[in-house]
Amino acid sequence: LYTLIAKALTNSFEFEVSNKILWEVLKIREDYRDARIIFAYNKIREWEPKKWLNILIWAESIDPSKPEIQFYKAFAYQDLWDLIKAKHNFLIALKNWYEPKSQIYQKLAEINYQEWDFWNAIDYYKKMLAENSDKIEYFLLPFDIAVEKLHDNVLALKIAEWANRRHPENALSNSILWYWYFLNSKNNIWNLEKAEISLKKSFKLNPNLARNFLYIWEISMKKWQIANALKQFEIAYKKDPNWKIWEKAIRFYNELIK
Repeated sequence: LYTLIAKALTNSFEFEVSNKILWEVLKIREDYRDARIIFAYNKIREWEPKKWLNILIWAESIDPSKPEIQFYKAFAYQDLWDLIKAKHNFLIALKNWYEPKSQIYQKLAEINYQEWDFWNAIDYYKKMLAENSDKIEYFLLPFDIAVEKLHDNVLALKIAEWANRRHPENALSNSILWYWYFLNSKNNIWNLEKAEISLKKSFKLNPNLARNFLYIWEISMKKWQIANALKQFEIAYKKDPNWKIWEKAIRFYNELIK
């Protein structure tokens, strides 16, 4: 029972509380495999992957068919930047029927993105979204990849429309939709009108959404409206200073001056 409670806490990202419970369990039964597996995973999530990886390797030697072991091992290898072993263990966990599959698809997408394999990253993101599209945030990186890395307008529109169908009253879904319509509004008055509708809706739903201001900054930069661009960038940064806004800005600026 205590181990099940600890696992529920782990799933809620309460790693420290979970480990306090597991520690009491392990003081009674030091060889309790499931408790040790979850304990090791919590420690990995607390940035101690190398130290606790051996526990998972030990657990796998006892039961190689348990998918949670491969899943947690993959996490550790990814934190250690051993992406080949991370990918291998995620795929084994998938083969062993790990649930929810969406978590593995998301991690495989991340690894392929880290390896600059953007097409495979997109494929895994689409699989992830087919399994779980409950959060609008799940759509954002696939959309950015389609626009910025693959320059695939058709794919980007499909992702934006999918996000908007799934989350019609969300400022972010309307933000990526208006941005796509605007990017593709040259000589197309209908796209320009659709962009305006989605832009107004996005601002109405959330007038402080940093992504909207960043998109306006990007458009202003393309038009060389530098004063307005700087103003929009400053607003975006103030709205969300923790967002990776500098990284996106630098990447876009480098593309612009090529």
